[in-house]
Amino acid sequence: MIIVNEKKNSNQIEKEDELFIPPIPPPNKKSQIQFDETELSKEQLESVKQLDLNKYHPILVKCEQCNKNKVIPIPIKKVQNIDSREILIAYLHQNKETHEIHCIIFEIDHQFNVYFPKATDVLMNLSSLNDAEKLEKANYKIRTIFVLCDICRKTLQIQVPEKIQKRIKESHLPKIPLCYIHTDEKGNEPHCLVVFIDKNYGDRNRRLADILIFE
Repeated sequence: MIIVNEKKNSNQIEKEDELFIPPIPPPNKKSQIQFDETELSKEQLESVKQLDLNKYHPILVKCEQCNKNKVIPIPIKKVQNIDSREILIAYLHQNKETHEIHCIIFEIDHQFNVYFPKATDVLMNLSSLNDAEKLEKANYKIRTIFVLCDICRKTLQIQVPEKIQKRIKESHLPKIPLCYIHTDEKGNEPHCLVVFIDKNYGDRNRRLADILIFE
């Protein structure tokens, strides 16, 4: 008979901590709601109940432009397949009152903690609108910026309408994030390029969203 002593000395605990190996494999955990359900509307609560919690992890993020909480289903498998410690999420949705389409961008870690949520304006691929001509006829003043997309492997011409230019000018941020959602020439799955521009449009950092989610 083997008798196991459950008490561990300090050396054993330190070694386990250093190796990041749990002494007993933890049980498989299902995704669980980690926010107060009273913050949800009946419609949101029903949508969460219909989620497959083995596939999606619901998180609650407030949208500054909608001024409402949004329940965002994060695909668990996609998160697990990303090696980065910080995963950039872009959530595309529409304001039900103004009908404006915009994004919430934020980072999560592999424990689904949320960092730096920010509502941003969205530009879609304008090629389907016959380039900028239709926008010009609608009395928009277009400003074009050039940004490299690593997925498309080419420099893109992103056309910023006057309405968004005004928001950039009035922003208190030194660099303003702008989401450009598009597909490549082969028509593959759309992706989101987040461009950080200054008010002079002279300094443009960029980052591809790791996961793009549509409402």
